[in-house]
Amino acid sequence: MIGRTLFTAWLLGSLTLAISIRDIVRDDSSCEGRCDDAFDSSYPCQCNTACASHSDCCADYASVCQGGSGESCKGKCGAHYDPSLACQCNDKCGQYGNCCPDYGEECGGGDGGSLSDQDLVVLSEMLISDDANNVGGKIQLNLQCTTNNGNPQDCSPAPLFTSVDPSVMEMPIYVKLAALYDNYVTSPGTVEDHTEEEQMEEMALIEEMAGTAVMKTT
Repeated sequence: MIGRTLFTAWLLGSLTLAISIRDIVRDDSSCEGRCDDAFDSSYPCQCNTACASHSDCCADYASVCQGGSGESCKGKCGAHYDPSLACQCNDKCGQYGNCCPDYGEECGGGDGGSLSDQDLVVLSEMLISDDANNVGGKIQLNLQCTTNNGNPQDCSPAPLFTSVDPSVMEMPIYVKLAALYDNYVTSPGTVEDHTEEEQMEEMALIEEMAGTAVMKTT
C-alpha cells in the first residue's frame, strides 16, 4: 500500500514538473508547433489562417506556417495592413505596389485592382467624350453661397438653375427621367404607392441609361 502511494505521488510530481517545464520553455509569441491550431485566448497571438484577417498573427507565422517566405496570400485575402509581412493581400496593395505574387490567384485581384492617377484621367476623358447626354454647356447654375454643416439658415434662396436650354427637355433620357417626378410624394410622412405604371417608367429610364455609350464603356 505504501509503495503504491509513493508511486502515485512520484507520478503526480513528475507530471507537474513536466507541465511546469513546458510552461517555462513555451514561447507564447511563436508559432512553433501551433500552425493551424484553433484560436486560443491564452496566447497573445495566433497561428491559423484567420489570424491575418484579425491582425493577431504571431511574428513568425509567415516563416513557420507558410513555407518560410511569407510572400503568399493563402488564407490572408482582405487582411488589414501588416508591416511585419513582406507583402500584402488587401485591395490597397495594388495602390502601394506591395501585393504578394499570388494575390491575383488567391484573391482574384490581379495587381490589386487599382488605377493610377493617369488611368483615371484617361478614363474620365473617355467617358466625357462618350457622354452624348452631357448638358454641362446647356445649363447655367446659380450656386449663390457656401454654407457649413449644421447652419439652419438658407443662404441660397434663389433657384439653382438660372437657365436651361429647351433642347435638354427633349432629350430621350431626360424625358424618361421627368416621367418619374410625379411618382414621389414630397412629404416623407406620407406612405407612397408603387403602381405598375410607375414601375414601367422606372424600367424605361434604366434601359435608356444602360444603352448609353458611357454605360457600355464602363
